[in-house]
Amino acid sequence: MEIRERMKLTLENLHMHADEVGKCLIWRGTLGSHGYPQARLGGRTQLVRAYVYRELMGVELLAGRRITSRCGNPLCI
Repeated sequence: MEIRERMKLTLENLHMHADEVGKCLIWRGTLGSHGYPQARLGGRTQLVRAYVYRELMGVELLAGRRITSRCGNPLCI
């Protein structure tokens, strides 16, 4: 039996976990009970959009704030 190491999600390999559809990246991974993309990051489950925002902007989201997609597709990251 081969043991495969999980690939750590990074901005550089984000495209490997999503399909490019027009201007959107549609997540193929795990969804939370709310229907939004999530992944294990830093030892805990986090929303993928919040991760991308934090990595690109260099700051955490303020409490109660959410990241939405322009297209309105809940799977778009």
